[in-house]
Order: sequence, then structure tokens, then C-alpha cells
Amino acid sequence: MKTLRNLTRNRPFSFWIAAALLGGFLAILISVRQASAGGWAVVTLHKWPGEIEVGVPTRISFSVRGHGHALMPGYSLNVRAIHAESGERLDFPGQPTKREGDYFVDLNFPLEGSWDWGFLLDGAPVWAHPMPRLTVRGGTVAHSAPAPAINTRLLAGFAGALTMLIAAAAFWEKRSRWPAGIAIAGLGLVALAIFALPAPASPAGVTGASAAGLSTEDYGRILFQAKGCVVCHQHAIGRLNYDGIMSDVGPNLTDTKLPAEYIQVWLKDPAALKPKTEMPNLELAKDEIDALAAFLTQGQ
Repeated sequence: MKTLRNLTRNRPFSFWIAAALLGGFLAILISVRQASAGGWAVVTLHKWPGEIEVGVPTRISFSVRGHGHALMPGYSLNVRAIHAESGERLDFPGQPTKREGDYFVDLNFPLEGSWDWGFLLDGAPVWAHPMPRLTVRGGTVAHSAPAPAINTRLLAGFAGALTMLIAAAAFWEKRSRWPAGIAIAGLGLVALAIFALPAPASPAGVTGASAAGLSTEDYGRILFQAKGCVVCHQHAIGRLNYDGIMSDVGPNLTDTKLPAEYIQVWLKDPAALKPKTEMPNLELAKDEIDALAAFLTQGQ
């Protein structure tokens, strides 16, 4: 039987050159795949979840951008969460949404306390992108649905329309003038409902800086990591306790001299200020932009 030594002993020099080139090509393919899966994959949470209650499912949505820029579909990813007090570990599978490059995951924490969590991309053994620590609070003994708020606009509009209908029926039967006055009153109620009365308030969400009594700057620090800024930009405070991917392709934002007003305009639409920028539009809400600007300019 020919041994490996016999098979390779008399090979020409060109054989070894070809083998080296093939090996280098395979190494490049592997490294590119790893970079696309973790090294340059930036996760951006669409909304910081704020308060989370033990045992209550919480859906979060997020985007994955290859090389920090282009939205990337087709990732196999999950969220890993570790309970800081007990060490219990949970994995939650991510699912794609209809928009390419966007995903969601349903979190459900069985224990209250502090949870460290982050994203694993394409089966990576370590977090590609850890997130700021979550605090899960204990549940209440019983949950009761809150009493619905009275929708005065709907009530007034319904009353006005009903009054007009009754007046029209009375006019059809009696052929007198008094139903016309009632119809005018009903029309007035409808106009009041449309133009004068305030719209019902939406239920308050548990998001933003006020969700956990955070200052605007502290909320911005959380968003600096949750939105993926921490991957591309150095920041002495923003990278504290962060051990995920760091590419440093963007400018160092520690002690930036940029004014908050410029940062706000930039974060709203980077390409409007610099058309060829690699910085993506993260579709940030106004309160998120304000918080990030306050965080980056604190101490100026």
C-alpha cells in the first residue's frame, strides 16, 4: 500500500505551489464565512425592551447587518440568556420576518433577577453581540385586565349619528319641522366628535429612559450597545463590560467634540450629510436619537 510519503515524495514543485494556493483559498473562504457570521455581523435592536416581567413572553425584533452596513437575510441565530444569580442558561431561537435582514425572538424568563444575554450567529460558540444586562422583575399574584378608557369621540359620534337617524325617520313620518332641529343637533354631535374632542390616549408602553428611572445619558449608553454602535466605534464608557465583536471601522467617539445638534441630524439620516457614508440609517426614534446624542456629548 502506498503511503502518504510515497505519494508526495516525487511531486514537482508546481504541485506544492498549487496545493498552497488551494489551501490559502480555502482559508480565505472560511475566514470570510466567519466574518459574515460574526466578525462583521452587527445586531441592532429595534426597541430596547425596558422592563420585563418574569414568566411573561416578550417579543423583541432586530436587524442583522453584514459588515455593519447591508441587511443580511438567511442567518441561523438564537439568543442565549444566563441568569446571573443561579447560572441557569436558556436559548431562544430567532425567526426571520417578512423584511429581509430583520428577525424576531420571543423571550420568556422563568426567574427574576439579572440576566446576561446576547446573540449567537450561525452556531458560533461565543456571543457575537452581547446586549446590556436585563433586569427581570417578579410577577404579580394575579393579572386583571385594566378597565377600558371611555372613548368620548366614539361615543359622541355614535350618539350624533343615532340622533340624525331618528330625526330622519320622524321627519319621514310627520313631515314637520321639529325633526329637522333634532337632526341639526345630531350633526353638531358628529362634528364635535370629529373636530373638537381629543383622541383617546394609547396605553403607556414600558420603554425609553423613564422605563427604569434612567437618565437620558444612561439610556443613551444602553442604546450605544443595543443599537450596535459599540461594534464599529470605540468609546471608553460605551464599551465597558462589552466583550463582543469590535471592528473599529468608525471614528473613536470617546470625548467627541461634535455638538449634540450635529449628532442628532447625523443619526436621523447619515446619508443626507454624507451620501457615500458606510454608516447605515438605523431608523432611530426621536427619543433614541436624543439619548444617544446626550450620551456622546456628556461632559462637553
